[in-house]
Amino acid sequence: LFDTRNRRPSSSFYAKSLCFSECASGNGTGRRSLQPYEGWAEIWDLYASTIQWNYPTYLAELAKARRLELRSLLDLACGTGSMTIQLAGIAQEAVGLDLSGPMLMKAQSRSCELPGVRFVQGDFREFRLGQTFDVAVCACNSLNYVSDADDLRAVFRSVANHLRSDGLFVFDTITEA
Repeated sequence: LFDTRNRRPSSSFYAKSLCFSECASGNGTGRRSLQPYEGWAEIWDLYASTIQWNYPTYLAELAKARRLELRSLLDLACGTGSMTIQLAGIAQEAVGLDLSGPMLMKAQSRSCELPGVRFVQGDFREFRLGQTFDVAVCACNSLNYVSDADDLRAVFRSVANHLRSDGLFVFDTITEA
């Protein structure tokens, strides 16, 4: 956020009134964890389906306009994998990354028959997959869960390390903050 009086970044990355009740602190790492997501795996798709944009169509058109071949896609904060599975329809490989074990178990159970789809447990602030992708996606307002500007930089750094030189990082932020 920027202070409009002097055009300098404020001392807080988020407005003080912004509060994600699902974020819990004190996990020993100094970073917030999303503990309630552990119990949301069974119902997450009902909620997420109301806010998911049509990324497959958007990415296909964006790639066409940029003359980018979509071979591999990375879905950050993939949750139960609904977006990852959709993205698999426009690329040979779709990899979903999420921190929540129960969410990933649900994702894997829904996609075990799909070729080219896999899921990896990891933190989108720091991950090493040993490969690069044509596109990385972070949907459903997931970037708004980073706790400060340093975490946001860490996400962008990790994504940059996993994108091909002409690759794209596409994300959404639904809330103004």
